[in-house]
Amino acid sequence: MLDVVYHVSFLTEEARQLAAVVAYVDPQLSQESGRIRNLWQPTIPFRAPLPFTVGEVLRLAPAIDPTQCLIAVCPGNLPGNAIDRRFLAIWGILYHGSKYWRLLAGRESAALSPPNCLTISTFAPGSITASTLGIILFRLRAGELLGLPLEELSDGHMGDFLKEAADALYHEVCQRLKRKRYDPRSDSDDHPRQQYFRTLTNIAKLTRNRRHGGTFVVIPDEIGPDDQRLTDRLTVKYPLTIPDVWEHLVHESIATWYYFHRKGHSRAEGRERREGAQEKIADFEQLVASLSGVDGAVVLTKRLKVLGFGAEITATSPSLRFVRVAEDPEGKKFSEKPIESFGTRHRSALRLCSSFEQSMCLVVSQDGAVRAIKRVGPHLYMWNDVSLGRFGL
Repeated sequence: MLDVVYHVSFLTEEARQLAAVVAYVDPQLSQESGRIRNLWQPTIPFRAPLPFTVGEVLRLAPAIDPTQCLIAVCPGNLPGNAIDRRFLAIWGILYHGSKYWRLLAGRESAALSPPNCLTISTFAPGSITASTLGIILFRLRAGELLGLPLEELSDGHMGDFLKEAADALYHEVCQRLKRKRYDPRSDSDDHPRQQYFRTLTNIAKLTRNRRHGGTFVVIPDEIGPDDQRLTDRLTVKYPLTIPDVWEHLVHESIATWYYFHRKGHSRAEGRERREGAQEKIADFEQLVASLSGVDGAVVLTKRLKVLGFGAEITATSPSLRFVRVAEDPEGKKFSEKPIESFGTRHRSALRLCSSFEQSMCLVVSQDGAVRAIKRVGPHLYMWNDVSLGRFGL
């Protein structure tokens, strides 16, 4: 499985990068056992099994949406099968729809986990993820096995930097609801804060999915586009003011509260307003992600107000030689790497954060890696792989 999926990751179909999700599923168990399918519909079998080869996956992949379907494989010794039993065979397609992926993007409040089987997926060249039930077992990128040094942007030093804005959203929602706490009786009390971090996370995810890379610079809200602390370090080629998403974040949390705490007409109205706010937030995420397609960085404040894009980072940090590559959210475990070992996009972000502690950067590579950069006291840290959520395929 690893061998085939790894080689598939480097292939293209009519200039489009291939993506595939392959699941090891026993045909008999899949049909009989709900524990394997995890309440999903049974696998749709092919009339005759196909050889599990790079060439066969190349032909199938364009027709099978990896966000909705898994390619089911098993040992080749199927009844009436001419495939050598020493190899694997593709015997069907496990369709699970888009709800799970919508959950990861914050567009659904609940969804079934993927099937309970070993799953190997690829969405970028040389990049492989192994998972089961959506729980990541390991990831391989550029020949290196990756841990999860920063599972979510709300963790560790990055979370500390963004916490002020997340708390401000929470308190504003509570104030408008005229409540001291959002929902003290349930685990959804943190919903406004989660919605804030989810929005920033989705921007990075959408940029990663576009596969053109990008850099996002986040600064405090009190720093305006003409502030010398900013202009001394970067030049914004396309300054602009995008309609504020903050109010939509507030409305989404308020509508969600009404949806889960009211009945009848008030509940229906809350659902309608919630869906409307979520659509506005999704539009904002798509727009900001698209701005990263222009050379240069997208500059936004902690409250997600966009100041411009196409920013050229001019910051210098003559004494910067190494960066601490963190192995945990707090950077207690780390290894040092010379900044010259990184590309131009990363070196620019490293110099900016090194010279300006009140900033952070998210750098999305063309290969799909998302890295977070932040200076903490005298030390500059990079989280070499941000998973953007604990679950995936």
